[in-house]
Amino acid sequence: MGESEDRLSGFARQNDARARNDQNPALFELTQEPSTAQRIGSAIFLEAGQIESVARAEVASDQELVAIWLLNRSVNTRKTYETEARRFFSYLKGTRLKEVRVADLLKFQATLSETRAPSSVALTLSVVRAIFSFGFRLGYLERDLGSFLKPPRVDRSLNERILSESEVQKLFASARPGRDRLLLKTIYVAGLRISEALTLTCADLITREDGGQIIVHGKGGRVREVLLPAGLFLELQEFVSERSGSAEFLFSSRSRANSPLSGIPSSQGCSLTRRTS
Repeated sequence: MGESEDRLSGFARQNDARARNDQNPALFELTQEPSTAQRIGSAIFLEAGQIESVARAEVASDQELVAIWLLNRSVNTRKTYETEARRFFSYLKGTRLKEVRVADLLKFQATLSETRAPSSVALTLSVVRAIFSFGFRLGYLERDLGSFLKPPRVDRSLNERILSESEVQKLFASARPGRDRLLLKTIYVAGLRISEALTLTCADLITREDGGQIIVHGKGGRVREVLLPAGLFLELQEFVSERSGSAEFLFSSRSRANSPLSGIPSSQGCSLTRRTS
């Protein structure tokens, strides 16, 4: 992996910093000559169509195809897609994408359906379909075999997973006072994704005359400002001022003060989206 990092330098630091801390070796890396790799690496700053024009006819392997396809994606999305791509390549057991048959894909789908929930199957098949489509557009694959895969219908039934106001209050009451309860309240009131709440820093708290706001770093690198009620903002300020140490993250780990929580400290798996009616 050291040789690959030397070739790609800046690209590896910006787009694959996460992979260096992964216990598993990185599977999807660009391994071409420096001039070609630098041009493909610079495509992280381009639009999707431009990435394809830069990468066209320069893909040397299935792994590089996936690596290029993953460009311009957020860390969490990249991690999810990599996991599903690994699942597919593990099933292929060394068979190249160019050698895959329709029957192989249909057997893969049947295998998934035996052991995984429809929503999980749909995610995996969507990733596989996208990889084949991307390879076909680049001219790396002769046919888009992914179009033969039909992801199962997923029953969203969102209304069954949304908590009522009284249920939300019970959830707050059941959480441990302090960090855990404030985390849940912030997610609910500000309408945050869990990942957005866990990466909030103390510097993201901005005081206003009528309360305060937080700077949220969202999916795809998007940044937005979210206003908070004066009461909740005051609670957050008091929480920061009363805890010991100088943790960077607003909801930091108790065992590692300068690290964010790795997940929400609650056993409930329900959506905290507020009802609008």
